[in-house]
Amino acid sequence: MRIKWIDILKGIGIISVVLGHSGLSDMLHDVLYWFHMPLFFFVSGYLYNKNKFDYLKKIKSFMIPYFSFYILITLIRITAGSLTFQSVIDEHFWLYLKGGEYIKGYYGVFWFVTVLLATTIIYHLLQKYIKYSLIIHILMVIFYILAYYNAILYKELEVYWDLNVVLIAIVYYHIGYLYKQHQEIIHKKIYIVFLFSIIIVSGLLYKVLYEGYVYKLSLKYQVYNHFGWDVIVPIAILVLLIALCILLSKSEFLIKFIGAFGASSMTIMYLHNTIMKVLPSYISNFYVVVILAIILPLLFDFIIKKFKVTRILFFGTK
Repeated sequence: MRIKWIDILKGIGIISVVLGHSGLSDMLHDVLYWFHMPLFFFVSGYLYNKNKFDYLKKIKSFMIPYFSFYILITLIRITAGSLTFQSVIDEHFWLYLKGGEYIKGYYGVFWFVTVLLATTIIYHLLQKYIKYSLIIHILMVIFYILAYYNAILYKELEVYWDLNVVLIAIVYYHIGYLYKQHQEIIHKKIYIVFLFSIIIVSGLLYKVLYEGYVYKLSLKYQVYNHFGWDVIVPIAILVLLIALCILLSKSEFLIKFIGAFGASSMTIMYLHNTIMKVLPSYISNFYVVVILAIILPLLFDFIIKKFKVTRILFFGTK
């Protein structure tokens, strides 16, 4: 059973991803990056179910679409003339296998898939074999400290699939899991949590807009060098968004409208960059291209869910 406000939150998240990649403005780009990728790790942690975890199904659901969308996008590029078949054989495919920050442009979002898969498996192993939650909490603190020092001292370290990003991604994932465990208590005190979040976010915006403070957050490129704030800021924004999504979930229209983007978020994630790079050759209006980068993957998602073979290829499930 789908959770309505979660679908809306994912919808807002994936729209933020598309806008963040659109080049609308530097300020908008930075603000969206404060929360949009932490949001998806948070949501994944919220949806994590220890008792229904299947390693093989999880790997298939991530990696089959990972390669299927690569083939689809590559065929589109070859057809559009931006890539040759020979270059795929000689270099491109091997670079793609490295994943993470090695692949940019059309495939720039693929890092998220491998990082989320690794994060999910590692987190499940922790939950399965560590009996005491306090130890897991301590490990999360250690992971975050390691992530911070990785970003500060070893940013140029070459790690395939961006697996070093797991160190911070798993912290957001854990917070999402904890949120689900304690959401009744949190929702009872939502006004206090909401107030603190407003203070944090508005304070940061003031410093950025009026005092020239520079705050950037980018998980893919290990830009999380503001100790503590790279957890506090995304979570504060997520609290505000969750409160908003719970209110919006009272509207059936908004559940169907924004929730549809959330339910199709992975397909939109995979395809929006390709659409925004290919369509400008045919459509000159920037805003139309951005809208189509959201709508066309949504339509594609609707179609591929209809057939068993496409469900296997693009979702890794029957």
